[in-house]
Amino acid sequence: MQKYSFKTIKKSLFLKQIAALLAITIYFAFIPFNAFSQQAFSYTQYMINPIPFNSAFSSVDNDTRADLMLRKQWAGIVGAPTTQFADGFMPIEKTNGAAGLIFENDKLGFESLTQMNGFYSQTVRIGKQGFLGLSLNLGLRNYSLNYSSAQTIDPLAPQDFRETKPNIGFGLVYFSENFYIGLSAPQFTFNNSSSSLALKNNNFRNDYFLTAGVTDNLLNGLKWKFATLMTYTSGVGPTADISSMFMYREILGVGLNYASNNEAALILNAKFRSFSFGYSYQFGLNTTNNIGGPTNATQELTLSYSLGHKRFYVKKSSKVF
Repeated sequence: MQKYSFKTIKKSLFLKQIAALLAITIYFAFIPFNAFSQQAFSYTQYMINPIPFNSAFSSVDNDTRADLMLRKQWAGIVGAPTTQFADGFMPIEKTNGAAGLIFENDKLGFESLTQMNGFYSQTVRIGKQGFLGLSLNLGLRNYSLNYSSAQTIDPLAPQDFRETKPNIGFGLVYFSENFYIGLSAPQFTFNNSSSSLALKNNNFRNDYFLTAGVTDNLLNGLKWKFATLMTYTSGVGPTADISSMFMYREILGVGLNYASNNEAALILNAKFRSFSFGYSYQFGLNTTNNIGGPTNATQELTLSYSLGHKRFYVKKSSKVF
């Protein structure tokens, strides 16, 4: 009878995880995608900071952390989308949980969306090496359409519109030393507005996320990280992302991202003591009218600061993102 070592079994399981993630991503990638509709929630560095779309990931680290992200889409085009994210969280020692805030500001032409959510996450142990993180977020979403700010006002343009709605969401993530899978719906907004503008606007539609990733220790401090993100927005449809990154001693990382709407990105990540810096350059591979091509690509800049608290009762040594 053939004998298998622990390392062989572990490597086989790792390869099966990669194959499963690729299969799921490819399946979603071939679902028809409406390229003329924009999802209200999108960024390429989700492997570095997944908190904005799933606050349950605050359960993975024992750290107190703050993150800032700036995203400029289609640089050089007037009125192109811009996004600012800010989030922060800290562990709560007595409950083995974490609490934090997420802020988002989106602007597209005369439209803007601002939202603030507070969240709480709780961690429980699953088996000897696994953990389950659960989170709930509550907040407000404010949408405005300000045509009156245009230099030349079109008499046929719709009137200015503003609306504020409560928001509720949840996150769920299972993680171990080198694997995670998460499901989240951070934006449940019940749109009962009589305005056709609000009903048709993506900013008041619900987003659903399924993400998974693995980390493999190669040699001499070199790690390979692989992640996939499937997104579904009501009325828009699904997209799928694949990200892969090589990280050296958790100091310097270089990676690539590909999205099923035929966009690719180069991702760079660097860490210095308590600070982490990220940058991505995303461009379309087959664009019409040259929008989103290399000459007017989408760029992201991230900055993170970690206090490095290690005060949880349950030891969670994983660092899977």
